[in-house]
Amino acid sequence: MHKYYRTKSIEEPVEWAKKVQVKKAGYVLWGRQYDTLNDIAKEFGLNTGSLRVRVAGGKTLAETVSEMLEKETILFRGREYAGISSLAVAYGHDGALINERLIYGMTLERALSQPIRQVNRPEFEIEYDGKMYASKRQLSREIGISTGCIHEMMVNNDLDFETAVDILLETKDRIGIPREKMISGLPVCIINGRTYRTVQEVACEFHLSTNAIANYKNKNGYTGMLETLCAMQEETKECYVVDGEAKTCNELLKMGYTSSSYRQVPKKNIPR
Repeated sequence: MHKYYRTKSIEEPVEWAKKVQVKKAGYVLWGRQYDTLNDIAKEFGLNTGSLRVRVAGGKTLAETVSEMLEKETILFRGREYAGISSLAVAYGHDGALINERLIYGMTLERALSQPIRQVNRPEFEIEYDGKMYASKRQLSREIGISTGCIHEMMVNNDLDFETAVDILLETKDRIGIPREKMISGLPVCIINGRTYRTVQEVACEFHLSTNAIANYKNKNGYTGMLETLCAMQEETKECYVVDGEAKTCNELLKMGYTSSSYRQVPKKNIPR
């Protein structure tokens, strides 16, 4: 009304009111209201810039966030995880269950911290290895293999449910993963008792790029991830030592050394 009295025009106040309403509306994702895309990125531990670019690309907000949670790095409680599956496994959950909880409106914090409760709903019982289970999901929880991992094995190899479970359990036992530890996929390597399902997860942990690992692996003809990382760790590079700290020649030049004086600084080899 104030806008009308100032302008004496009904059209302009109406348009102004529409813009205000749109601004107030913000974003709605899985039944929850957010003021900005930055709020959504913080809620799910995603990169704000990447989220803005993807949303501008034309996909729906729900599709965009689901895809990012599946494929991109998630920051949760100060630690980075290579996708929702890795994060779920770290907290002893099935990735499919966490996805369901998020879609039903739970926050990421609550989805990961809320214990699994039994729900009275009709499901088909299944017998495996002489034991009856109320459902395939219950079997999945007890053997520590996510339903998504089993489904992936079935689809990719044209297997029935029981055969897929047999193969995954045998593989899990052979590589020494405890039965009670949940996995969302077969790991590319195991380091100090921790399983890494993807190269991206390994790269995040050791502050490397996936391209650097892949290029080194292909260039030197290594076949395994662990073999590649061990070889990379053994490699050294020459540096200059100033007050006990390793410095490159460029860093020395920035510190005021000349192109001739920095050559007098002691050198040593350090891991790359």
